[in-house]
Amino acid sequence: MNLKQLYLTILSTAAAARLQGLASPRAGGELDLAFVTPPASAPAWILDGICREVAARLTGVRTAIHSMGTPLPIASRYFFSHFMFFIDSLRGLSPVHNAETYVFATHLEAEKYGVPDALVAKLLARATLVFCMNQRLLETFARLGVPRSRLTTLVGACSANTFKPHERGIDGKVGFCSAFYERKSPGTVLDIVRAMAHRRFLLLGRGWRNYSHFAELAGLQNFE
Repeated sequence: MNLKQLYLTILSTAAAARLQGLASPRAGGELDLAFVTPPASAPAWILDGICREVAARLTGVRTAIHSMGTPLPIASRYFFSHFMFFIDSLRGLSPVHNAETYVFATHLEAEKYGVPDALVAKLLARATLVFCMNQRLLETFARLGVPRSRLTTLVGACSANTFKPHERGIDGKVGFCSAFYERKSPGTVLDIVRAMAHRRFLLLGRGWRNYSHFAELAGLQNFE
C-alpha cells in the first residue's frame, strides 16, 4: 500500500467510525489514560521512562503503559510518545477513533520513516492535541496545516526544588548529555570544546565512539 492509499484508508476508516458512533469519547472507558510507548523489543528509550514516571505520579487516574505493536487497550484518552505510533494506530477500527488523543513530537524525520512531513501533518490534525518539543516544530506543523488550536509547546525541564541555582566558579565544568546521532550536531560540540580551551567539558551519552571525529574530540585537553 502506497502513502496515498494509506492516507485514504485512514480517512475512510475514520468516516466509518463516525457512522458507527465512535467519533466522540466514551463516558468512562476501562482506562482513563493509556500511555503508548515503543515496542517491547525496542531498546531502552527515554520517552518510555518519562511515560512511566508520569504515570506513577498520577493519583486517582486509571492508567496503563502499553507497548506499541499489540492491540490497544480501551481508554478514554491516549498519550502517544511518538507521532508514528499515533499514525499507525489510526489503521482499522482502532479504539483511538473513540477517544481523546495526545501526541508528543520532538522532531520530523521523513527520510527515516518514509512518510512525508505534509502527510504527517494531515494525520496529526486528527489528534486532540500535539505537544511539540520546541516552538520551531510547532511553527512547522502550523505551516503544514495542523490547526494551531491543536498545537502546544512542551519544553523539557527539571525540578527547581531538586536542582538549585548556584554561582559558577571559574573552574566550573560544562556538561553535554546526549546519545550520539548526527542530528545532534556533533561537529558543533567539537567546535565549542575546541574554541573554549579555558573551560572543562564533560560528555555523557552512548554511541559517541561512532562519531567520525571522536578521536579528535577525546584528544582535547579540556574534554572528558
